[in-house]
Amino acid sequence: MMPRSRQQRHPPSSPCQNRPLLPLFLCHHPPLFCFYLLLPLLLSLSPFSSSLLASANQEVTALYQWINSSSSSARALPDWDPTHATPCKWSRIACNADGSVSTITIRSASLAVPLPAGLCASLPSLTTLVVSDANLTGAIPSDLAACSLLTLLDLSSNSLSGAIPAALGRLSYLSSLILNSNQLSGLIPEELGSSAALRHLILFDNRLSGPIPDSLGNLSLLETLRAGGNRDLSGPIPDSLSLCTNLTVLGLADSKISGLIPASLGRLSNLQTLSIYTTMLSGSIPPELGNCSSLVNLYLYENSLSGPLPASLGRLSKLERLLLWQNVLSGPIPDEFGDLSSLQSMDLSINTISGAIPPSLGALSNLQDLMLSDNNVSGSIPPSLANLTSLSQLQLDTNQISGLIPAELAALKSLTVFFAWQNQLEGAIPPSLASLTNLQALDLSHNHLTGPIPPALF
Repeated sequence: MMPRSRQQRHPPSSPCQNRPLLPLFLCHHPPLFCFYLLLPLLLSLSPFSSSLLASANQEVTALYQWINSSSSSARALPDWDPTHATPCKWSRIACNADGSVSTITIRSASLAVPLPAGLCASLPSLTTLVVSDANLTGAIPSDLAACSLLTLLDLSSNSLSGAIPAALGRLSYLSSLILNSNQLSGLIPEELGSSAALRHLILFDNRLSGPIPDSLGNLSLLETLRAGGNRDLSGPIPDSLSLCTNLTVLGLADSKISGLIPASLGRLSNLQTLSIYTTMLSGSIPPELGNCSSLVNLYLYENSLSGPLPASLGRLSKLERLLLWQNVLSGPIPDEFGDLSSLQSMDLSINTISGAIPPSLGALSNLQDLMLSDNNVSGSIPPSLANLTSLSQLQLDTNQISGLIPAELAALKSLTVFFAWQNQLEGAIPPSLASLTNLQALDLSHNHLTGPIPPALF
């Protein structure tokens, strides 16, 4: 029945008609009669019923009910007051110009609750949802995709389980999806390749499995892809990732990623960190990586990479860390590595590298760690290494290095570790090494050294 049908009834001829319970004096005083009728409405607007008004705000209701589903979470956010007409003044909440909740930022709080289904239906203006290190439990609700304006979703460092909802791929404005350090399982959804605005996809340290979807190559704005620490992530590195020309970080370490390093990754001129260590990579290091002119960190250790060290890597003028230890790399250290002017750490240990240490390495004025242990390196220690005034660690043990220990190494005033044991070194230990006042560990055992031990070393 339409509300107006009530208006079609004929009103009584007098205020007292059909109202036997009204006081008699109201029957003869119409203004008092009107006040009597309006009194319940006036009371409803009084401060005594403000909580009823607040409950009409769906944002207040949704947020309060979520947090109060656990006593510990309620204690974490004591100022979330259900009597407030709006949550805009609550801690961890920000609103837009229209007074609607646009941002939730909760970090390092013990909530111990799941994310509720239907949250987005009550918060249609939400653009930022950060609930990190808050002991969230349960699954990620698939209806988070209803937060159509969402640009940042950070649920990292919680206890979330289950699959990553494929529906998140419908979030066309999503710039950052940060789900690392949970217990998420299943596949990385192919649908994420439809999130055209995505710049940061951070999924490391979960229990994800299966391949990296080729569809991620559609993310032309992608800058960060970190999926390492998922022990059952498997299959090859998709060649399509070379289409993500804005990529600065590619991290797939500590997984079952296998196969070759795609030569096409050399197209990634903005790449700063390539971190694919402790995986099942095989084949050679593609020379095309020398075209990654922005590369700062190259971490490919603990794999089954073979073949030579590409001389083209010497073109990486911004490279600071080159960690390739525990592979089956062979051949000499290229002279071109002496052009790595920014290099701070080079670890080529536990390979089958042969040939002499290039004297050109003495030009690496920023080098702090030179680790060549457990190889087939031969020849002598080049005196030019004395130019490495920033050097802290020099580890040359378990090789076939011969000749004398250069007295010039006494110039390495920052040296703390010098290992050259199990080689074929000969001659005397230079007394000048006693001037290395920062030296903490020196091992020259299992060589052919002669003469006395300089007493000033102790």
